[in-house]
Amino acid sequence: IYKDSSQVLQFFLKDSSAAADIRIEQPSPDMSRSFGIRDVTIETKNCYSTCLDCSSDVSNGCINCDTGYYKWLDASSKIQCVNPCQQKYRINSATLSCEACTNTDCLICDAGANICTKCSVGTFLYQNNCVAQCPQKYWGDTTDQTCKSCHSTCLECTGPNSNQCTKCSPDTWLYQDQCLTS
Repeated sequence: IYKDSSQVLQFFLKDSSAAADIRIEQPSPDMSRSFGIRDVTIETKNCYSTCLDCSSDVSNGCINCDTGYYKWLDASSKIQCVNPCQQKYRINSATLSCEACTNTDCLICDAGANICTKCSVGTFLYQNNCVAQCPQKYWGDTTDQTCKSCHSTCLECTGPNSNQCTKCSPDTWLYQDQCLTS
């Protein structure tokens, strides 16, 4: 940055480093004839502990993350380095960043952004997705928030047993929460 006939340089050091190698080069031979370095003031700041490189010394001033930490964009679109990634995010090992789960009701998607393994309250896990209501032949188990199979005689149910049916297939009829054949 060139400002008021003086060059401003800013350095950020990692882990309170006591020394830094600094090299100042003139961009062209002509520049060395017209300007000389009169005064040099070096101001250093330490990066936040999880940052490898930074633009400031606060937690969301990271440019790259230290080993074992992953880039996560905060609400102000600034990079923070975190480990682990927050809920609804997964580690993308290719980019060393936290990647949002595809399904907004998904809390954990470690195997892939579109492969959910745990859902938020009020939704159920069904075939790696979070759904508000389980499909036919399944019921929503609130203890582990998953869709589980109804008894084979039920079309819809409130639990896994044969006496927990709420709807039967066309060739059977419902009697005292059971699907019966003639």
